[in-house]
Amino acid sequence: MQSVSSSNPAAKIVPDAASNLSKKDQVAEMFNNIAGRYDFLNHFLSMGIDKGWRKKAIAEVAQIQPKSILDVATGTGDMAIAAARKIQPQKITGVDIADQMLAVGRKKIADKNLAGIITLQTGDSEAMPFATGEFDAVMCAYGVRNFEHLEAGLKEMSRVLRPGGKVVILEFSHPIRFPVKQLYKFYFRYILPTLGKIVSKHSKAYTYLPESVMAFPEGKRFCEILGECGFKNAVARPLTFGITTLYTANKSSSKNINFSLSSLIDKLNNKEIFIDWTLSYKEVSNNVYKVELIDKYGRQASYVDSNLENAIDTSIGYAFDIQKQLNKNWNKFLFDVCKLKLSGFNIIEANYDEQIFGSWGIYLPDVKIILDGRESIIYTENKQGNNLYSGRKTLKIADLSYDQLKSMLTSMEI
Repeated sequence: MQSVSSSNPAAKIVPDAASNLSKKDQVAEMFNNIAGRYDFLNHFLSMGIDKGWRKKAIAEVAQIQPKSILDVATGTGDMAIAAARKIQPQKITGVDIADQMLAVGRKKIADKNLAGIITLQTGDSEAMPFATGEFDAVMCAYGVRNFEHLEAGLKEMSRVLRPGGKVVILEFSHPIRFPVKQLYKFYFRYILPTLGKIVSKHSKAYTYLPESVMAFPEGKRFCEILGECGFKNAVARPLTFGITTLYTANKSSSKNINFSLSSLIDKLNNKEIFIDWTLSYKEVSNNVYKVELIDKYGRQASYVDSNLENAIDTSIGYAFDIQKQLNKNWNKFLFDVCKLKLSGFNIIEANYDEQIFGSWGIYLPDVKIILDGRESIIYTENKQGNNLYSGRKTLKIADLSYDQLKSMLTSMEI
């Protein structure tokens, strides 16, 4: 398979081939120079169609009802503003390398009284200052084409997206049907650069745009690149005869996490857990997670929730409760055996079964003690529901001395 690093011919397309600056620095300089006229040119040169494209992208983001959204290459904040109005999340963070574009965006946000929701900051899409899994959704409108290293930018978007989160990307593409294809190429090569140069007063910006669009990987190939960068279920949806394409994908949410004894103790505020458990989680439906803990004996504790962290905390809490109850049951069994032994009974063998009943994972003991070759049932808990698991423990207690039993008995807390 072709490597991602060699799959982006647009990486070689720069605003000024004669410049010694990197593509990243040239792009930042270019957008800073046209920041004051950028919004007008966007709507004028697209004849207002760009607003409909953004609306469709926001509708895709809204499907998962995100509380936190990252807008990469936010520019003057059009996508962030549209998302704030439509989705009303708790927060939207926009990042861009062009300070002057952000300055225009901050003024628009303040004028629309959205500063409490939207924050804009200078940031490099290839090395963003956010925690792993911090955002529910990541969106980018007409920015990935400008990444100096496409795969690095997409992997960084995947990193800051939570498991199961959604990425939505808008990018220009090439119409393939006659006569739109021919009209599009003529407009892009001759009319758009001329009008852009006249209005923006920048000789390179609107020449760079069609050149970078023509070189950028699109459709199926870009979906493959998304898959190579940590996303799944990538879909390309052409809009307006293929002039632009709306890409959507999700971050994989199927992952196993092993919690050692020490990490479980930390998670449970230093409450004792005596057996290592393995925790796994998966997305069972859109934005709904099932977390399952299984110990080495097959005991299970699980929980389903739309909040992954809550599902993990709750299932670990169940695991602790199960372990605590089992330890209490086992201590009671030892206590009863010790009392019998100290009372003069000749105990040959003592058997202790752990039973789990019902979907809530209720563990109940079933204890049998053999006295002088006869089996005596000391206590058996009420059995209701299906027996999902049964594991036998056998205690050889006949050879324990009086002092050992006395010590065991006095040290128990029942």
